[in-house]
Amino acid sequence: ELLLELHPYSRATAAGDVVPRFSSAASIDVRREALAALAFEIRSEGGDAGYPINSARKCIKSFLTDPEGFCYSPREASEVASEILAVNSETMGLLVEKGREEIGFVHASIEEYLASVHIHGWRIEHILEFVRANASNYRWRSVFGDLISRNNRRSEAEQIVKVIDEPESDAIGALQRRLLLADVVFGGAEINKPTASRIADRSLEIIADAGWISERSAQLNAALE
Repeated sequence: ELLLELHPYSRATAAGDVVPRFSSAASIDVRREALAALAFEIRSEGGDAGYPINSARKCIKSFLTDPEGFCYSPREASEVASEILAVNSETMGLLVEKGREEIGFVHASIEEYLASVHIHGWRIEHILEFVRANASNYRWRSVFGDLISRNNRRSEAEQIVKVIDEPESDAIGALQRRLLLADVVFGGAEINKPTASRIADRSLEIIADAGWISERSAQLNAALE
């Protein structure tokens, strides 16, 4: 809310602007959802060092013209994309220039949170399929943690946790899943008590000398934080 709404308004007031800084993208919901789609795209493509602005514009336009979404016309979507991606004017502060004709989010945590916002809008079947395929990937750890923590539908959060807790043959992948589950349970997610107790007990066993030293340290951080 601060970066999407209050920050642009404060900048406009300080600059003495007599017209709104957003016209086509005046709706905070449109800006949030479009940025969330872009965050998911950048996280998926690994554009940490910088993402081509033309690709970002194409992503936002594709999202907004989706007939199952906002259903904007191509012209309207293009105007919204131009306003959102106008990083030179620092209209929001969420996006910054990362290089020549490249943009990115000002901090990885914002990108991760917005990516979780985008995923949260999917059907639960699609969410579970995506989580199952990527739960072992450290790039999605914070995204899935945010996804579960912001989900106040206990049944859905429980389903996502069960998918993350599925057996993993790769040792590093299994470690990543355990760390993600530790973040979830010690973060107070809306899941059933027996599930939370079982995951917490496992984390405490690892901390008490049942795991690799690096994993013990990471699990301890998750518990204490």
